[in-house]
Amino acid sequence: MIVLALACRIKAMALLKVMYAREDRAVRTLYEQSGRGMTVASVQALAAALNRDLQARPADMGAYAGMLDAERGGAPVRTMEFSAPERQAGVRMVARLASCGSSPAARIERIYLLERKRQVAAK
Repeated sequence: MIVLALACRIKAMALLKVMYAREDRAVRTLYEQSGRGMTVASVQALAAALNRDLQARPADMGAYAGMLDAERGGAPVRTMEFSAPERQAGVRMVARLASCGSSPAARIERIYLLERKRQVAAK
């Protein structure tokens, strides 16, 4: 019984590792194919085409304090995060919006790629 339980646990961990690697690849591809000036709606459509598990969540630039090499002013700066649900340690794409609102028509001003809560790329 113990051997069977151990084998099931190892198999589950291997499946999770494969699933997380697929999600991380999708976020990296989304980063490569996204650019400044795109709308939030177009990036969301691209994310859905790459991996249906990727989600967009509105946030504020202050939520990424210490993670991003970005200048912060006094006014709140809106961002959209694109990642798999609840993957705080995985690969995430953060898009800084040109306007304060997070409507689908909002344009992207700058894009950051985070991995394990550290910035690895920006454009």
